[in-house]
Amino acid sequence: MTTQKFRSSMTRNHNETRALNTMRNLTAQGWQDEALLVDTAAQVLGGDESAKLTAQRVFDRHFKIMGAN
Repeated sequence: MTTQKFRSSMTRNHNETRALNTMRNLTAQGWQDEALLVDTAAQVLGGDESAKLTAQRVFDRHFKIMGAN
């Protein structure tokens, strides 16, 4: 793997960063419902199907691993 490919695979795109920051802010306020987190982050990104898929991917990658207690 070249350095450029490795570097690009390690960085998030702008929309993923925005979705992640939105979800972090909402969880800090006590939101825990997956659907609300994903839908709100998708709305911040523009509200289309692509935004929803990006928000769901970010949730799955960063929040789903925590699981329910």
